[in-house]
Amino acid sequence: MDGGAAIRMTKLDLRVGEEPVALLETACHRKSGAFGKLRQEWMAVLDHVSSAPIFLTWQWQSAWWEAFESGKELFLLTHRSEQGRLVGVCPFYRTSSGSEARVLRLVGGFDLSDYLDLLCVAGFEAAVCAATVQYLVSHDGEWDVLDLHCLPADSPTRRVLLALCQQHGYSVREVVEEECPVLILPDTWGEYLRGLSGKDRHELRRKMRRAAPAVAPGIERVSSDKELEAALEDFFSLHRGSGPGKESFLSAQVQEFFRAFARSFFEAGWLDLCFLSADGQRVASLLCFEWGDATHVYNSGYDPQYASLSVGIVLLGRFIQDAIARRKKRVDFLRGRERYKYQLGGRAVPIYQLTVYKRALPPELG
Repeated sequence: MDGGAAIRMTKLDLRVGEEPVALLETACHRKSGAFGKLRQEWMAVLDHVSSAPIFLTWQWQSAWWEAFESGKELFLLTHRSEQGRLVGVCPFYRTSSGSEARVLRLVGGFDLSDYLDLLCVAGFEAAVCAATVQYLVSHDGEWDVLDLHCLPADSPTRRVLLALCQQHGYSVREVVEEECPVLILPDTWGEYLRGLSGKDRHELRRKMRRAAPAVAPGIERVSSDKELEAALEDFFSLHRGSGPGKESFLSAQVQEFFRAFARSFFEAGWLDLCFLSADGQRVASLLCFEWGDATHVYNSGYDPQYASLSVGIVLLGRFIQDAIARRKKRVDFLRGRERYKYQLGGRAVPIYQLTVYKRALPPELG
């Protein structure tokens, strides 16, 4: 195994109710080369996960680690069945906080990934959580805090890992970290509009009608890899110009990360980079992900010179209309409580932060 001996779990007294816990073999990978070695198996695991976020794909995780590994130590746990099949991946990394505590977090961070979790083959969720806790108990001297961000509301990790950690006397704190507004799509555009409040329906129709004479019809999508690099540069330009703080967010390091995942997502058929044009130029953009029956609105940008035409909202309106026509079931606006997400019909879905302390909770959190 890469960077650490495997430990076979011969005793598993970590149970949740009467749910059986399978015997797993756990290994900790501490070298970046683990991502390359695990690629095919990791992708195979995703085919057998009931509802894995796109942010747990090998493509996203490896791109994030390559971009942001500086100052971090990989602490990636893999769990295998007795037959050697990979059934769980826990992509942790280790850092030290200002107090010098050794903190384990999930690869993907918490400012660029909207959903994170342990990756478990369906039916092995309890076993993977148990094996993870068993490894952390057995290697108690290597960490002080387990800080898990962006956990989905329906994640088994929230229930199972929390219970197992409490069984071992660890202090656990769970809070709602943020909201990810989600729009459940009806069968028709008319039904969608009728589902909005009267005010929001009126405003959306008004903005789309007012912009129609000035903007090009439809949505322009990037459809070939030859277009991708230039389209990304247009997206970066629109993103930087569309609001205070966005230019500082879009550092050279973040841009390289965007380029890396965009190339791999495009190749996999998951990237939906689209634009609205006016006067022969792109004036608004959406960077979206196609994943299962949902489309995820990850990031956006617009030209402030066209703000009077509400080109960002107009593009979103057309995007929703197109998603309905393509029989998508959901538009996930992802993390953030921006007002427009709710005005367009999004309903709040919480994501959680679960923090495990080996010792008692810090006084300020007690």
